Amino acid sequence: MIELCQRLNSNANCGLVVGATQESKLASIREKAGDMPILIPGVGAQGGDLEASVRVGNSDGVALINVSRSILFAGDRSSKAISAKAREYNNRMNEILEINSG
Repeated sequence: MIELCQRLNSNANCGLVVGATQESKLASIREKAGDMPILIPGVGAQGGDLEASVRVGNSDGVALINVSRSILFAGDRSSKAISAKAREYNNRMNEILEINSG
């Protein structure tokens, strides 16, 4: 699949989807995919590892980490609870990537 996506990617508009629960395969896929973007769902409610997904996914390209269920169903599902959970994940990802959010 990686090779097919690379062949079709002449306009730099293709990417891959790799579940966060497939942590053991993510490094190999990132290596083979080069800088092709990777969408990584499955962090949070499905049990995928946030730190591994962020570190490996962004090691040689860009990864978009999807944690929507954990955010949308946070706490009492109020806008405050959802916003707080989104900030929490954002801060954790910034820490992993060593990005100063201040």
